[in-house]
Amino acid sequence: MKPVWLYFLDIALATIGLRLIIGWIFIYRRLLRLLLTLLGLVLLLWTIHSLDLIFSPLVILLIAIPTLLIVFFSFLPEFKKIYESASLGLPFRVDRGRTLQVIPSLTQTLLEMSQRRMGALLVFQKNDAVNELVSGGEELDAQLNKSLLLSIFNVTSPRHDGAVLLQQDRIVRMGVVLPLPSSENAKCDWGTRHLAAIGLTEKCDAEVLVVSEQRGTISHARRGLLCELPQEERQLEEHLEQVLGVPQNTPRVKQIDGISLLFWFGAFVIACAGSLSTLPQFKKILPKNQILSSREAEVQFINLPDGLFVHDLNTTKCQVWFSRSDENYLVGEPKYTVTVDLKQYGPGSISVNLMKEMLNTENKGWRLERFEPEQLVFVLAQTRQMKAPIEPTLKDLPANLRIKSMVISPTECEIRVQDPDYKKNRKLRTLPIDLAKLSKIGSYSFTTRLDVPESIQPLRGEEFAPVQVQIEVVEKSARPLSSISD
Repeated sequence: MKPVWLYFLDIALATIGLRLIIGWIFIYRRLLRLLLTLLGLVLLLWTIHSLDLIFSPLVILLIAIPTLLIVFFSFLPEFKKIYESASLGLPFRVDRGRTLQVIPSLTQTLLEMSQRRMGALLVFQKNDAVNELVSGGEELDAQLNKSLLLSIFNVTSPRHDGAVLLQQDRIVRMGVVLPLPSSENAKCDWGTRHLAAIGLTEKCDAEVLVVSEQRGTISHARRGLLCELPQEERQLEEHLEQVLGVPQNTPRVKQIDGISLLFWFGAFVIACAGSLSTLPQFKKILPKNQILSSREAEVQFINLPDGLFVHDLNTTKCQVWFSRSDENYLVGEPKYTVTVDLKQYGPGSISVNLMKEMLNTENKGWRLERFEPEQLVFVLAQTRQMKAPIEPTLKDLPANLRIKSMVISPTECEIRVQDPDYKKNRKLRTLPIDLAKLSKIGSYSFTTRLDVPESIQPLRGEEFAPVQVQIEVVEKSARPLSSISD
């Protein structure tokens, strides 16, 4: 068992890392979309793998590769922001608190724009995506402040006619063009900025603030409706807090600390669950580690069509791979056999994919992963029938003797040949007959059997009949061997 201090160190580091991730997700909502997209893709691939589909994984892979590339490149700006925020420690803060800090500055900015008759259009993004609804402009990543807004909406600025897009307290885009509203919601006394504010809020949940260049009024657009805001500082500040989603009558510091503490607590709980799950008492309730093991299985064929035989088989045994847990180890395992049914096949070259149904046994808790090889390749050839002559095999005849005559019964045999390379009229030889013990002339009879491979079988019956060999032995000075007859 590992030392206790290692678990504490593991929990501490994991808590900090998880808090960093939660902070990033809270700050950059698009990052959550990325994670959900990747999670959905992983679940889809896992489902396809579990169902052991054949063609669908290839199609999904062709879709997944360009999808991942598109998602990655579309999130490159977010990755840059994440890196910059990490260097500033922003993920450990709460955006709502930073938003509260800029409300007084934003109030002063709007009042000054109103007094100077400086037209402005500020879009505060909420849950709905805004980038798909607007066009033009330049991307920016800057803290919202009075001097920057006054510079952007100054009449000498090239982007002063467009809108500024904000996410919480950061300016992310400037000079954007907003969509115009439908004709029934437009009023003749509204300017272009007011119409653009109405047009955008009709299509999403964004909040838009408008400063009129002609009248100096400050207006608020929400859900396609436009209302004019008071220009008294305290009332305007309270209204901005509502626009930015800050609850009223809530102690600000207490609210910020509560959200941050909640994030830290969630990260700590997840870290504890992950680290302590390695302890023995927790392992009992967790899924078991899977072990990959193999077993050897013999290949056998059934329902072989009459007149055919299996030739040139690539293997007579295969490896069967299983995944199992430690507790599912079997004692006294059965003999594994892969059975191939040849009933539907005819003569020619055959390829058979090995499948789970061909295995003769199924062990509980064991999952079949694959066969090696995955295919059986062989030839179904026609069986040939023929007559073959028989020739006895004689050995160790004494040097002073010779065979005068020899009678073989039978002299030939009807056979069934399961070897495409076997040549017609090829002689069948018997098992060796030992003549070393012969010491005098005379007639001798021997009974032996044919020595043939498994590819040669008798045409009738299950075994070859015994072969009778009768020889007459004389001295070497006698007349030579006359003939062989039956």
